[in-house]
Amino acid sequence: MNDPSQLALALIFLFTLVGAACAILLRSQFGQSGLRATPPPIPQGKVSAWFYRPGDLVGALVLYLVFAGLFALSCLAAPMDAEDYTAGALIFSMVFQLILAAVVCRLALRLTNSNQWLGWRWKAWPWLFLIGPGVVIFMLVIFWLIQLSGYLEWMESLGVETIQDTVSLLQEGRDPVVLILLVITATLIAPVCEEVVFRGYLHPILKKYGGVWVGALFSSLLFSVAHGNLAVALPLFLLGAILVWLYELTGSIWAPIAVHFCFNATTVFAQLATRNMEIPSAILPGLQVFP
Repeated sequence: MNDPSQLALALIFLFTLVGAACAILLRSQFGQSGLRATPPPIPQGKVSAWFYRPGDLVGALVLYLVFAGLFALSCLAAPMDAEDYTAGALIFSMVFQLILAAVVCRLALRLTNSNQWLGWRWKAWPWLFLIGPGVVIFMLVIFWLIQLSGYLEWMESLGVETIQDTVSLLQEGRDPVVLILLVITATLIAPVCEEVVFRGYLHPILKKYGGVWVGALFSSLLFSVAHGNLAVALPLFLLGAILVWLYELTGSIWAPIAVHFCFNATTVFAQLATRNMEIPSAILPGLQVFP
């Protein structure tokens, strides 16, 4: 059976754009507020969104087009094996993520200060040592249940590749420089940059003009499909929704960054452990597939 991943992911990309636009237009027409309104009514969480302006919706659209464009380019490119990844390609990926996060910071900081935007000065930060591992354990149980449900077998029956390229590279890569760069990207660059972009910037803009549930839904959808793998789209959507919930609960970007770091680090450790320490992969279900 032909792999339906590209078509399915393209449809999800389209649904994300059209769904978010319709939700924002409906709220502007029939909601109590409009495009010049204050933040959504309670329950709205602790994430500030009042300082965004209608023009920031253009920034959100550009961000969407960047990820949609990257997906389109990946569809045109030839499939890559683990040995095809080079240090240069990974460095480019790291620089791109940092530039994207820097642009987002510039756009947001023209409107407010960094603490009001992302809650950097979170006084309850010691809770991260409990929140990070605790939420990761919860998510691993959820992902394990997804795996036990036969979800992966169903995906494989459709001809879908069920292992992300990064996971495959950790399992099969031979170049130590490439592996070191991948570990740095997965555990340090991605947790910070992705949280600033998806939770820190995209979610609150959609939240202000569409409502908190619209922000959570469509920022999580874009987060999931931006990784370019249909099999992990559902687990990544759940992960994105949990990260939004943590952000709204705490009002600080440190919470989703900590969880993202712990989860990626756990995944990297699991792949390297099964590869180099002869630990059976069955001991770490879910982590062998999910990011």
